[in-house]
Amino acid sequence: MNVEVRKELENIRDARDLSELQVTLMNSTFLTIAGAIKYYVIYRTMPALKQFEVGLSILGLLEKLKVFKEEFKQLMCYTDSKLTATQVSSIFTVKLSKIGSNKRNKESEASLEDVLCFALACEKIPPLGFDNKPELEFLHNEKSYWPKANTCGLILYLPVSYETHQYEKFKRSMDYAILNSKQFGFA
Repeated sequence: MNVEVRKELENIRDARDLSELQVTLMNSTFLTIAGAIKYYVIYRTMPALKQFEVGLSILGLLEKLKVFKEEFKQLMCYTDSKLTATQVSSIFTVKLSKIGSNKRNKESEASLEDVLCFALACEKIPPLGFDNKPELEFLHNEKSYWPKANTCGLILYLPVSYETHQYEKFKRSMDYAILNSKQFGFA
């Protein structure tokens, strides 16, 4: 404990009468700061919190929040958890070519664990998801070996110009593009 705070608390404890206690309290820097913090953190925000509570109650959500605390916590609170391939896969709609076509034979539903930042310019899935469902499309008419992303449109484009035996080259190109795009938007 801070020496000054300890001394102030000891003076409050050791006050012999009410007048000495009042003088000690009036001269207490610690209590003045604590009072200001209490005012700004609790009393100043109380009306806004109360209004929020009333709004939730009117909508019938307050009771649901109380009953389903953990479910709402997952929706409304940020958690710093490692992104999984299943989570990323669940947010994309994969647009494959027609079954049986030559184009479809070159496409696959690849694991998408590390592409969220590359494709959508965010490191975590927002608690309420995305406004639009992200899309996965394939580049057939380009000779490019690099994936592309439209981070505003939430679209990830994957090249299919590789031959089946070039998987390692495809993997290296994907790794290079994804790992070198981490600084997107930073000067």
